[in-house]
Amino acid sequence: IRLPRYARVNTLRSNITTVLNHFREQGWSVADCPDDLPGEGANRLCPGKNTILQDQMVPHLLAFPPGTSLHSDPLVASGAVILQDRSSCLSSQALCPIPAGAIV
Repeated sequence: IRLPRYARVNTLRSNITTVLNHFREQGWSVADCPDDLPGEGANRLCPGKNTILQDQMVPHLLAFPPGTSLHSDPLVASGAVILQDRSSCLSSQALCPIPAGAIV
């Protein structure tokens, strides 16, 4: 199984709208849910060529097609986008911290 390349938007440095606009300018299309995915065989694990899928469980998490290299992207270099596996994001989502709360 080839898993998608996940990238999390670092909301301390950018926002989802700015990041999605950046990738749209580079020729990517954005699908909000698996039903919107173009192409035969496209699904949550394989969004399809040049298609980004916004994760439905983890806010600010984007799924790119398997094998996508984002290491040289300026947003990754600046820290606005962090290459991170989905499982690494689920624990903070499950914790559901309150805004401005202290986490020990």
